[in-house]
Amino acid sequence: MKILSSILCSLAFLATANTCQASFITNVSQVGSNVVATGSGSLNLAGLTKYIGSTGGNGIINSNQNIIVLGSPPFVSIDLYEGSLAGPSSFGSVDSYLNSSSGSTNIIGIVRLEAIQVPFGYVFGTSITGDATWNNQTFSSLGLNVGTYTWTWGSGGNADSFVLNIVSSSVPEPGTLSLCLVAALAHFGVRKWKQKNSDQFS
Repeated sequence: MKILSSILCSLAFLATANTCQASFITNVSQVGSNVVATGSGSLNLAGLTKYIGSTGGNGIINSNQNIIVLGSPPFVSIDLYEGSLAGPSSFGSVDSYLNSSSGSTNIIGIVRLEAIQVPFGYVFGTSITGDATWNNQTFSSLGLNVGTYTWTWGSGGNADSFVLNIVSSSVPEPGTLSLCLVAALAHFGVRKWKQKNSDQFS
């Protein structure tokens, strides 16, 4: 029983690790009358080429041209890493550029299948967060298609990805939530079993 419980617990945690985490994940949802994007994670950009010198960046979205950049509207210094990204060429239908109404000082996002933008001086593998809000906008006005979109680049130890989740609510998908609950329950069950048997033999 102990071995079986341990195996189930390990499998559950492995499943949630692959499902609940990724290199950099951005979640987009409708919050009241606004569209809000929040992202967190880390990036390895060694598989891309750094643009010579810094350039200016700002929070912006164009769903048809595969552009979403978290951050505040004003132009700030960023590092731009260019290269060939694999993944969908768009995540929506509206071909227009709309600056974010507000957002974090961190500028981070994806530009077509061509580049990744990160804050100036970003150190690979460092944890980073960012957010952006588009006031008085909806999924329809921005042409957003609900779904999960993943872009990858590099290979071997330099392989990495940028994940975009466009969700109708901030509640985790049932599959993800179930796996996380299984992991938690399995871990709790193993702890209770150990405690019970420890009490019996003490």
